[in-house]
Formats: sequence, C-alpha cells, structure tokens
Amino acid sequence: MKAANLKHPTRLRSCEETFNVRGESAGFSLSDYWKWSGSDLLSNAQRGVLAEFLVAKVLGVNHSPRLEWGWYDLETAGKKKIEVKSAAYYQSWPQDKPSEIRFDIAPRKWFWDPVTNMSESVETPERRSDAYVFCLLGDPADRNPDPLILDQWSFYVIRTCSINRLLELQKTIGLDPLRKLVREETGRCEVKYLGLAGVISEQLTIT
Repeated sequence: MKAANLKHPTRLRSCEETFNVRGESAGFSLSDYWKWSGSDLLSNAQRGVLAEFLVAKVLGVNHSPRLEWGWYDLETAGKKKIEVKSAAYYQSWPQDKPSEIRFDIAPRKWFWDPVTNMSESVETPERRSDAYVFCLLGDPADRNPDPLILDQWSFYVIRTCSINRLLELQKTIGLDPLRKLVREETGRCEVKYLGLAGVISEQLTIT
C-alpha cells in the first residue's frame, strides 16, 4: 500500500486551448486533437468511455475529469462506487454478423484508488463497487448504430452484492443470463436512458 502526491487535473478543459510553440499558437487547438482521437465512438475503447460519460451525466458527476485505472469508474454524490461496462452488436470495423454480447464482471486481486493513490492487493479476488451499470448499444438488426442517439442504448443496473452472491468468481456474463439475473434481483429488465438515474438511485438505496 502506498500514497503519493498526485497532479491529476481537477477541472475540465474548455477544448479551446491552443497548442503553443516558442510562446505562440501552433495553429491548432485541443479541440482538433479531441476530434482526431475520439471521433470513432463505435470502437470498443471510445464506446466504453462514452458509456461512462452517459452514466456520469445522468448522475450529475461529470464536472471533473475522468479518472482512469481505478477500481471503480464513477463515484456518486453519496460516495457510492459504480462500475460501468459496455458492449455493442456492431463496431466500427466490417462485420458479417452482430457480435456476441458479453460483459466483464471479473473480480480483482489488486485495487488502486486514483484519488488517493492508495493501492491494495488481496489473496481472494473481490468486487468492491456498490453497483454495476451494463450499457448495451444498438440492435442486432441494425448494422449502423449511432451512439449519440440515446434511445439506441439499453441499460441494466444491479447491485454488486447480487453478483457476488450469485456469480461468485465468474469473470464474464452473457446478455441472456444478465437479463435473467437483473429481472430476478430487481423486478425489471432493461431501462432506457431517461429512466436510468431513478433506477440507479433505487438500487443504491436498498439495504
């Protein structure tokens, strides 16, 4: 276990900042970089970050920069920890058929807190978050999903204690087993974006 001073940015950039050389603008901005690096929202990496943003936005916790590599993805105003997982039937590369939907639920042996820089290792793998939000983009019949159309997303919310109790050390879960698990544990199946905040709040307040 260790701790150190961090220099993680605490404010969001405006995207209007310019790159500079010899004290003068280089003629391009941070916005140009973000357009170049982040426009492919159907790639697995970018879709995962986007899914985190959508959940952060609906919870109102999107006002500071995203933290990477931590053992949780988001922290609510009430200090509850959330893991966000995403999947899609189609990505940005050519596909003959829709992808099989599977979500990562693997417990971990190593935990790092990006806020405190404290790390800890354990012998038996654990899941320490309070809840999981599984984000699924698109429909198997639609080869051209648009991640900006929020109606194309489906969300599945379940408390981590349910996963721990019923799935133990299982590392992944398919869509049908996930739907069954969520239905049996919460009384509902998927939820759309406009109802997501309420469902997350409901699950986090269950004792």
